[in-house]
Amino acid sequence: SWADIPVCAAEDAQWYGEYHNGTSLSNFRWAQYDASPNFNWGSASPDESEVGNNTFSIKWTRIVNFAEPGTYRFTVGSDDGTRLYVNGTQVISNWNNQSYNQGIRTADVVITDRCQVQLELHYYENKDNARVSYDVVKVS
Repeated sequence: SWADIPVCAAEDAQWYGEYHNGTSLSNFRWAQYDASPNFNWGSASPDESEVGNNTFSIKWTRIVNFAEPGTYRFTVGSDDGTRLYVNGTQVISNWNNQSYNQGIRTADVVITDRCQVQLELHYYENKDNARVSYDVVKVS
């Protein structure tokens, strides 16, 4: 029953993005809140006055509450590389130069404690087009 479902502390309304010049997440330039890490910059960059159009990286973090425990499928896509962490455990490692279609990865993750799940998505752009995507759905 609903009475048995614990109340979770508030989740983050948006993703917190730390934007870096270069591909190694080590040259911080600025931070901002993003509704989701789903961007297609083409051959541009998020802000060409701050980061190169072919050499930048972003670390997004967010704390979320899932509706219920279960298995969730996380899907990330990228041109070029991504890494996804769920509660500190790396579940996707695709830190490679590649086209977007080659860079789509999924991971099925069992979420037993649905409250305050920590998500962290790393992304870098190194050449040509810049695109990243994120999605999660409950599969069981």
